[in-house]
Amino acid sequence: MEKVEKLLKELKYTDEDIKIIIESYPLSKLKQETLYNNIIIIYDFLLNYYKPSEILKISLKAPNIYGFTLETIKLKIRDFMDLGYNESDVLNIIKQSPTILYYSINTIRQKINEMINLGYSYSDVIRIVKFTPTVLNFSIETIKQKIEYLASLGYSYSDVRKYTLKEPQLFSLSIETINKKINYFISLGYNKQDVIKFLKQS
Repeated sequence: MEKVEKLLKELKYTDEDIKIIIESYPLSKLKQETLYNNIIIIYDFLLNYYKPSEILKISLKAPNIYGFTLETIKLKIRDFMDLGYNESDVLNIIKQSPTILYYSINTIRQKINEMINLGYSYSDVIRIVKFTPTVLNFSIETIKQKIEYLASLGYSYSDVRKYTLKEPQLFSLSIETINKKINYFISLGYNKQDVIKFLKQS
C-alpha cells in the first residue's frame, strides 16, 4: 500500500490516520490501485463541498467512504434530499455524522417510521435528524429509554415530544449525562421540581 500511503500523506493525513484508512475493512481487501483511484475520485468530489480539514474528519469517522463509488455517494445525497432535506442540510448531516452514509435509504426510512410510531410527526423526525443526525445511529430501544427516562422525571409524553423537538441534542446525551445536568441545577439550590418546571418553560 506504499502508493496509497504516499497519496494520503500528500493529502495531510498523519501516519496514525493512514493506518486507520488502510486497515479499515473492507478497504483493506481492495487492490492498491483500486483504493488509490477511489481516494482521488472521492476526495476530489468532496472538495466541492468541504474544506480539506473537514474531509479528513469525515473520512476518519467513516473511512469506508473511500470504498464507495462516486455514483453511490451522489445517490445517497439524492436519497436524503428526497426525504425532505435541501442539499445544505444533507452536507451538514454528513459532516456531523458521516457513518450515516453506511445506511441504506430503506434503513433510514425504517428509523423515521419507528420514531413516528413513538408519537412524532414526519416533519418532527426530519427536524430532529437535521439538528442531531446521530439519532439515526441509535437503536429505537435506546431512543425509547431516553423518552421513558424524561417521562419518569415528571414530564408528560407531550412535554417530552415538545422538549426533544426544541432541544433534539438531548437524544445524543446519555441518561447519566442528563441526570448530571439536572443534579447540577439542584446543587445551585433548586429542587428537582423547580428544575423540571424551568425546563418545561424554557
